[in-house]
Amino acid sequence: GHVDIIQFFHQLDQNDINPAMSNGKTVLHLAAKFGHLNIFKYYKDKVSDINPRKISNDTNNGRSPLHYSAQNGHLDILEYISNLIEEKNPSDTNGYTPLHLASLNGHLSCAQFIVDSLVDKVPKAGSYWNERTPVHTAAQNGQVVILEYFYQMNPSSFTQADTNGWTFLHY
Repeated sequence: GHVDIIQFFHQLDQNDINPAMSNGKTVLHLAAKFGHLNIFKYYKDKVSDINPRKISNDTNNGRSPLHYSAQNGHLDILEYISNLIEEKNPSDTNGYTPLHLASLNGHLSCAQFIVDSLVDKVPKAGSYWNERTPVHTAAQNGQVVILEYFYQMNPSSFTQADTNGWTFLHY
């Protein structure tokens, strides 16, 4: 969260101001993960993509700062990025979305914010994740407040099964 350090680095090296580490995460991924909105404000006019995809050889390939802000409950960053981009709930390479991650970790305000911008309020993940919905991921981690929210919004989402035939009760 130290903008002055980033500014100093940029004075030394103007080539890549948002370099990726060996695991594919960039400065913006880490700022989203740890809740440093000031870093996003600094980078806003300095990068062509405020929500870059992570390039890695693991199940998290294709995750963006939006994923990490939702996963860690940083609503301020989620809102900030969402106001700057078109796609509000992008899938990673395996079909996991910020809504899946907010639901998995019990971040109700993040889940509500994302759902408000979606046509499909209960999207399925990709085949790697057996087409789980956010209801499944919330049930997997015992996130009752998220389950209550989805039930009030769409009771039929509780009958949706993944590719194994599992409903939220199986998780």
